[in-house]
Amino acid sequence: MKNYAVLACMLILVLVSCTNNVPLRSQEPVLLTKEKSVVQHVEVIEKEQVIVPEEVRPVDSVDVTTPPPKSLERDSVWIIDVRTLKVLQKIAVGKEPAGVAVSSNGYYALVSNSGDNTVSIIDTGEKEVVATVSVGAKPRAVVVTPVTNVGVVANIDEHSVSIINLTSKTADAKIQVSKRPAALVASPEGKYVFVASASEGVLDKINIFLGSVTGKAKVGAIPFGVAITSEKQKIFVANEKSGGVSVIDAIDMSRKKKYDVEVGVQPRGIALGLNDREVYVVNKGDGLFSVLDAEKYGVEKQFSVGVVPIAVLFVPNAGTSGRIFVTDSKKNEVVVIDRQTWEIIQTVHVGENPVALAATKDLLFVVNQGE
Repeated sequence: MKNYAVLACMLILVLVSCTNNVPLRSQEPVLLTKEKSVVQHVEVIEKEQVIVPEEVRPVDSVDVTTPPPKSLERDSVWIIDVRTLKVLQKIAVGKEPAGVAVSSNGYYALVSNSGDNTVSIIDTGEKEVVATVSVGAKPRAVVVTPVTNVGVVANIDEHSVSIINLTSKTADAKIQVSKRPAALVASPEGKYVFVASASEGVLDKINIFLGSVTGKAKVGAIPFGVAITSEKQKIFVANEKSGGVSVIDAIDMSRKKKYDVEVGVQPRGIALGLNDREVYVVNKGDGLFSVLDAEKYGVEKQFSVGVVPIAVLFVPNAGTSGRIFVTDSKKNEVVVIDRQTWEIIQTVHVGENPVALAATKDLLFVVNQGE
């Protein structure tokens, strides 16, 4: 009996032990569930680490070595509508642009770049540079002859002018002139170009078809601006140092007036006005604008137009009786004068140091040289 009792006790112990092990096995799925949740949590963290770089990738992808766009405040030409006076386009040209002229058909504008010895040719319809032509040393003034549409550029450091073929857009020849040619104007029929020498105070007459100087006239000291009438062909020369305007006969190169017309301090820009009966002059030194009678050779009107006016241009088809445009190189503005009232009707902000003007019947071209 004792043996049966012992066996029964042992059997009970085994059954109890088996019963206690069942809950342990039943917890295994719970442990697996916990392990899965840990894995899922790790996966979320890994995804966050991938997302963070993606969010900042647009900033990191910017190439910091790429140079910024070229500023169009300098070394540029700005195009302005002559009627609305709105800036339509800003065009980059060469270094230190100094002069501008448009062809008589209005198709092209030529810009002389004194800093890199080139001329930029702008298509006025497309409003973009279509060619760059190498010329002489430090080109400054530029003109396009009427009718013949030949470009002529004064190379101030080379004492020459370059002839530009607008069809081939190449520089075809050079003509030697007096020292430091600073200003140009073409005759109405397109055969002659007159060149003012800043060093010698003379005006050379060039036959561009012969390629030579055919006449000379003495003018004032340091001439920097020239204009010519369509009829009777009288040339008006602004002399910066001597402070007067010389009047020369374009046919025989004689002086139409014995003494220069006094206009003020450092006259620089000059242009023909309404019906070629008026001559407009701006003084770099005292900021005055003068109106000369083209027949009587006297000052008819004079008033302040800016701080340092450099260039002046008359556009007859703008406004009621035309508009006069003046660059103020100090204030970086183009001053607009109504010809009928003689009032300044607006100033247009342009780039740094505007130094030259040219126009078609619709568009005004402003050269911004920079410092």
